[in-house]
Formats: sequence, structure tokens, C-alpha cells
Amino acid sequence: TLIKNRINHGGCGGFNTGLAYVGQFLDPAERPLDYVWLVDDDVDLPDGALAQLTQTGESDPSIGVVGSRTVDFDDRKTTIETTIYFDFANGWMGPEPAPDHPLYESHREWVATTGGTRGDRPFKSVRDVDVVSACSMLARWSGVKKVGLWDHRYFIYCDDADWCLRFARA
Repeated sequence: TLIKNRINHGGCGGFNTGLAYVGQFLDPAERPLDYVWLVDDDVDLPDGALAQLTQTGESDPSIGVVGSRTVDFDDRKTTIETTIYFDFANGWMGPEPAPDHPLYESHREWVATTGGTRGDRPFKSVRDVDVVSACSMLARWSGVKKVGLWDHRYFIYCDDADWCLRFARA
């Protein structure tokens, strides 16, 4: 099903259109959904991406959203983004957690074995983070129903962060 919005609602508006469609037409009681996969229109996904995301989601029922590592389109060995943490004390988001963040030690140990979060990093692993990028995120449908749609006021930036942080609270 192709849905075309008549006006530009931004990234979150596009995802909200899709989520609303899923909620209205694809979630009947006789065929409940487990997940919904949100993917930007300019993403090139490797074979098996959905299976890896689903496997991660299935590994722990408390996982609400699973995201993909973002790599350079022209050099698949180069990681652009993989971990995003939120510092609640000052509102800062970045690839490293603040020293008082509950995931600080595990992240520091992981970086010591991988060499870093960006660059030529051919790692394959699962990391607990605060925010996953909207370019590819698999969301547990039961969580979507609890958390609701994306906040349209963000339009395009930080909309994914807001949604992920709302998932974490739920």
C-alpha cells in the first residue's frame, strides 16, 4: 500500500501516517502484530537486516525499539552512528554516555574492545542505548500502542529521540 501525504509533514509526519495506517487496517484482533519497522526512504538495507532486528527484539520482551548501525553509503566498513545516549542532567545527546549514566561502564568496556563507536569498525553486536536513529528502527507494536505516535512538533530532528525516550519511560 502506497500512501502519499498531500503536504510535507516531515519525517515524523510520514512515520505517523504509516503508523496510523497500520493501527487502522493491519491490527485486527484476529491478526495481532508483533512489530512495525520504520525505515527512511533513502536507506539501503543489507540482506537479513529485518531478521537480525527481530531476533534482537525477541531476545528480551522488555526491548521496545531496536535500531540499526548506520554506515557510510560509499564505504560500508565506516560506521557513522551506532550508539546514542541521553544526558538527563543537561539535555545533551551523543555517542558516549555521561559518567553518571547507568550504561557508562559497559559502554566504556565495549569501546575498549571495538576501538570506538565510529570509523572503520566492522563489529556486530547488540548495545543497550537510549536512542536509536529513525533511519531504521523496529518497534514492538504493543509499545507503539502504549506510547502513541511521534510528536509532530519535532517535524524532522530529534523526533526519534523523543519517541525512544518515551518508550523507555513506558
